[in-house]
Amino acid sequence: MPEHQRLTEIESRLQRQADLAEQIGEVEVQIEDSEGTLAAVQVEWARQRLALALPTPPPPATARPVLPVFAALSRWLHRQRARLFLRRLTLLGIPWAVDDDERRLASYRQLHRCQQALIALEAAKCQLLAVAEAAALTDDLAQGHRGLADQAAQVFQQLPQALEDLNDDARPQLAELTGAMALFAGDALGEQGNQERRRVIGCALPLLLHHMPLWAVTNLSAGRALPLVPGLFDYVIIDEASQCDIASAVPLLARAKRAVIVGDPAQLRHVTKLSQERELHLLESNGLLAAGIGRWSYRSQSLFSLAAGVPGVATHLLRDHYRSAGAIVDYYNEAFYGGRLRVLTDETQLHPPPGLKPGIHWTDVRGTILGAASGCPRSGRGQRHH
Repeated sequence: MPEHQRLTEIESRLQRQADLAEQIGEVEVQIEDSEGTLAAVQVEWARQRLALALPTPPPPATARPVLPVFAALSRWLHRQRARLFLRRLTLLGIPWAVDDDERRLASYRQLHRCQQALIALEAAKCQLLAVAEAAALTDDLAQGHRGLADQAAQVFQQLPQALEDLNDDARPQLAELTGAMALFAGDALGEQGNQERRRVIGCALPLLLHHMPLWAVTNLSAGRALPLVPGLFDYVIIDEASQCDIASAVPLLARAKRAVIVGDPAQLRHVTKLSQERELHLLESNGLLAAGIGRWSYRSQSLFSLAAGVPGVATHLLRDHYRSAGAIVDYYNEAFYGGRLRVLTDETQLHPPPGLKPGIHWTDVRGTILGAASGCPRSGRGQRHH
């Protein structure tokens, strides 16, 4: 089996474990809610009869706008059905904590819900891997990823040598491109200079893409570095998309057949000086102030939020974390990510200050805070984290 396929299977198994853990947490909350409305003896009765298939309770009566005579008849029929259903439960030996049929039926609904949740909890726990097995899979995954990273590094080290193998036809074309790019560099070229630069790049484009299939650009530099050709690249990968505005990403999206949008909605979105009034004025003056325009808002929406709202879009959580010590990750993993992150940091490679373990520490630094153009102008005590 290829290594990448084996690692994908391990990731799938670990993802399934994470999903099960989340499911168990939700079911345990349901059980707590149900147990809060039941007597202790009823809860114990339900726990001892997980193999028993309890009858599904009838739905509660609903109020409908009908004539009084029909309303009275409906209530009578509901009571009769409840009485008959409760008689069927006599052989089960349910320890009732109330006397009248209506309250017993309501209690049985909670009891049935509690038992179903307990059954679901046991089924989910049976599918969980042992702690040691899950830890071994996690270590295997981390080692596999490091191995792939080493292989990728070797490939990139060999790439320059491969790119130097140019034929006689490509050499003068590449030389012309190199000279033209140096000659027409900068932003103050005028229309004629910009046209010549675009012409040279367009002619050399097949050569460039053949020898340089991977391009790294910023949103704003793409217009100068790349010709505006639809579907020029197979993929565009936009990182930190939660901090990227929508407008500046459009030129990148136009040059790609498919897009991979990577971002973190728990981080700060992009910063803009455009006021709400100015944005509304621009939308209105250009005839764009219409239903649905909110998801395209320059001020409040990021590229990530736009992509996340597309129906049917495929999503993948980047769960593996390699940077911080576990003591640090544990905090924001629970506070912001619902415990879904998987810490794979090799803490033997971390270098904390002498005498300290990896984690969060506080150092109290006494002194005076000097004012700055955008800083705090007051004097006082300074504190520092590391």
